[in-house]
Amino acid sequence: MKRIGALDLARVIAMLCVILIHVSSAYIDHTSGITVLDMNLAFLLNQAARFSVPLFLLLSGVSLGLQERVVRPRRFYVERLRKIGIPYLLWSGAYYLAGHGLRFTAGGLLRALLLGQSAAHLYFIVILFQLYLLYPFLRKEVERSPGRWLLAAFLLTYLAQTLRELQHAGVDLVPSPIRSYLWLSAPSWLFYFVLGMVLDRERLRRLQVFAGRNRALLLSATAILAFLHAAQSRAAGTIDAIRPSLNVLVPLSLLSIFSVWKVIEKWQAAQKAITFWARHAMTIYFSHIFVLRFFRQFPRFDRGISGMLLLYGAVVAAATAVSVVIDGAFRLLFRRARPS
Repeated sequence: MKRIGALDLARVIAMLCVILIHVSSAYIDHTSGITVLDMNLAFLLNQAARFSVPLFLLLSGVSLGLQERVVRPRRFYVERLRKIGIPYLLWSGAYYLAGHGLRFTAGGLLRALLLGQSAAHLYFIVILFQLYLLYPFLRKEVERSPGRWLLAAFLLTYLAQTLRELQHAGVDLVPSPIRSYLWLSAPSWLFYFVLGMVLDRERLRRLQVFAGRNRALLLSATAILAFLHAAQSRAAGTIDAIRPSLNVLVPLSLLSIFSVWKVIEKWQAAQKAITFWARHAMTIYFSHIFVLRFFRQFPRFDRGISGMLLLYGAVVAAATAVSVVIDGAFRLLFRRARPS
């Protein structure tokens, strides 16, 4: 499938924002000379970037929905296992062993694999695989009635997210067996995935045209909504990415990214940089926590917000370099493994 530049840009921004979330999380309570509504820069950036994980799910839905050939479920699952499952198992095992050393147990490792608990960012893959399990069924139904299924997915996700919000407020309406796993379950994220599936090539083209004509409006609306999301997070005392407000912020962010692409696509060097980063985005996603843990050993990064910004740049640069080496090594390995 031919790469779509605007989607590559969205993938890169989502990846950079995920790194920003994990870098800034240690600084959100730091004292700062500049605050807005009792929010320092780290908290504002941390919450403004929360659209990134749902955006990744949306982009996964788009990528699958744009595939012209209909893949049989068994073959689809085998392909997903090879492309995402095996890297997840390797990275999850590496993170688990790095955290537990010789103290690891088979039961603990299995639980970490099933719940994405080996590192802070791996829960995303567990959610993604739940949606992959649903995809062969969803594709037929979404193609038959996209509007109906998009509405159904929105209502289900909105309900799950509202129940999560009520949990934070001390009102627990979720049965105890699933209470702790509501945030990790597919219903809490389904809307973003189905929305991506609905965006076929013609709808994507129309959205890009609309975004290009309304750049200032979209960027302003996205910035305002991101700020309001951050303010609501501060008021509610929660910082996770399961919030009903994101059902609006995520699609709006995608439109803003489309509007920015209309400027970036005029510069060949920028296009090449985006394509390069997009090709390595998944490995950067997997590896950046290792890189972050390494850099946090150095006192220079403890110096408040300036240390955070320096740490962010260092993690992005180092994770990119590490990912280029890893991806290159695996390409070379598979090339040699192929029969001549």
